[in-house]
Amino acid sequence: MKEYRELRARVPFLELCKSPELAAEITVGAARRLGVDAAIIFADLLLIAEPLGFQLSYGPGEGPRIAPPVRDPADVDRVREVESLDSLDYLFQAIRLTRRELDSQLPLIGFAAAPFTLASYLIEGGGSRTFRHTKQMMYRHPGAWQALMERLARALARYANAQIAAGAQAVQIFDSWVGCLGPADYREFVEPYSRLLIQKITPEIPVIHFGTGTGMLLEALRDAGGQVIGLDWRVELGEAWARLGP
Repeated sequence: MKEYRELRARVPFLELCKSPELAAEITVGAARRLGVDAAIIFADLLLIAEPLGFQLSYGPGEGPRIAPPVRDPADVDRVREVESLDSLDYLFQAIRLTRRELDSQLPLIGFAAAPFTLASYLIEGGGSRTFRHTKQMMYRHPGAWQALMERLARALARYANAQIAAGAQAVQIFDSWVGCLGPADYREFVEPYSRLLIQKITPEIPVIHFGTGTGMLLEALRDAGGQVIGLDWRVELGEAWARLGP
């Protein structure tokens, strides 16, 4: 949208995310312009990285950078157990503002990363083509991997539930990078922790479970949980429906 591009030209991305008024303006403006069936709050998957104890930045024209990365088992100990989400209050304010401005019949979706996608960002220090460091941690240090994933699942559940308490009426879990794994690795290293996250989300709130590049993982995503399984452009809708059921 032209208005969004103009705003981005003036205000850095992270600053937009941390301004409740601007985040609400972007969310409501897009929903009204596009005439969608639901609005999704303007935010970023990695905002939770800061209360976990990491520095989050976005350079001009670059993706997110996280420092310092988690590269060995000892580094897992520095990942904080998130007891307070006060530092993310700007997002909850944005949700409350958005909910007040939206048509009362238009649902508002909150969202969070899935544990694997968040872990991969923390381990790689940003995006990756190969996820070499992530896979090294999985295969070489399974105990550290389990500890990290359980900690992230707990933090993400608190994060999602705080969005619900602020006014989100559904939550989408994004597993953006899990398509780099095969089915056996997903079942062993990812599914238990995605299930833990989804089970801890406030009951009666619909959960949309979405991954990219996951055509071979759809049954495993369904088994991990969620009332809705999201598909990317690589999957035929009818084929997925036949595989997953209603």
